Amino acid sequence: MRTVTFILSAAVLVAAASAQTTYSELHGYTPTSDVSSQAKIDFDQQMVMDAVAEDPVNFALAKDKYMNGGNSAGRTLQKFSTTIGDEGGATMLKMASDSAISVVQAYASYWSSNPISGDSSVTCKSGSAVTGCPNYADTIVMAALNNKGDYMLDTPGDRDVVRAQIVKKGTAYHAVWLYVVGRLSEAVTQAAKFDTTTKKMMDGKTAEETVGMAVDEAWAYHTGSQNANLPMKLAKSRGVNFGTCSAIPDALLAAFKDAQKYAATETFDLAMFTKAATDIVPLMTIPIVQGCLRYAYRADGKVMDFAAADAADLAILAEAHIFCAGLYPQMAAADAKVVRDMVDPTKKMTIVARTIKDTLERNYGVMSISPGQVGEWNAVDYECATGGASTAGSSLLLAAASVLVAFVGGRHW
Repeated sequence: MRTVTFILSAAVLVAAASAQTTYSELHGYTPTSDVSSQAKIDFDQQMVMDAVAEDPVNFALAKDKYMNGGNSAGRTLQKFSTTIGDEGGATMLKMASDSAISVVQAYASYWSSNPISGDSSVTCKSGSAVTGCPNYADTIVMAALNNKGDYMLDTPGDRDVVRAQIVKKGTAYHAVWLYVVGRLSEAVTQAAKFDTTTKKMMDGKTAEETVGMAVDEAWAYHTGSQNANLPMKLAKSRGVNFGTCSAIPDALLAAFKDAQKYAATETFDLAMFTKAATDIVPLMTIPIVQGCLRYAYRADGKVMDFAAADAADLAILAEAHIFCAGLYPQMAAADAKVVRDMVDPTKKMTIVARTIKDTLERNYGVMSISPGQVGEWNAVDYECATGGASTAGSSLLLAAASVLVAFVGGRHW
């Protein structure tokens, strides 16, 4: 009897362990797969940032860390951009405002039709799954690293700060940002293969091992191991600039948890999972909008000319340029051109922050965001209460989910 009892007890313990396997909490999110290595991509990002912070800027070292990494096994910042086009599920996640349009394909198509003038040795390349320019972030970052095209400046010198900012933001908020979307898209692809009768994937694996792992990886890449230098950190930083405080980071965490919940075997729901994954992209977009607006306001009245601008203005101009570039694929064609021309160093236009703000707001509908979610920029950071709300008042808290701004106009693609 004791032998039987032992066997039964062991079986119960094994089953319980299998059903409840979790890993260390990662900034409020508890993954069901081991993504500790993936999360260490933030150390690669930190090494890139450290290299471009040297005086003079060490672009050679930054390039090495961008291309070769070393902290996240088998992954590099460059590969995020150069491999996404070959990932079979990369086009499955659609824009919240238009279920016919793939988010990743939208970015690849826009940058294929409207490429930067960069390094001729690093050009747009269609992948096996994504056509156009899925590697657009790499074309931007490599142009800055190699001092080519739109980013060719006398170096070394005080203008190196321009290329440094393009590299820092191009890696974190273009290459990593789109790869996170790609992992969520892969999760949607895998979710469609779940058999609700057997409660297994078609290949016999569990939902947690496939769909759940893709969501876990998306979170790991979005936050990093230290919650620094990557898209989630931007959401936190911009919150104090716009009075939204912790609203967007909190909403992102909740959205990822929802996706994880509906990707679990016992609570699996394809429709709810797809909605949860889709809803993450607009939340990820808000900090990019805030970044574009923040630097547009700080550069208001200045001429966008990297070669002639005062040294004190260069970083601000570069950040306006690279942040706004993250939004064009989600805008109407004419509106994207208005903003892009204004922050294009080859156009040498005077930046008018109000024009950029009005133009972006016309496109909040297609981005599936609202003015209340973006908040209002203030030159002096808002004071955020302990709970994350702004002391400035309820008008700047996270808006309701409904989006009131209508989208009018067509895209470039």
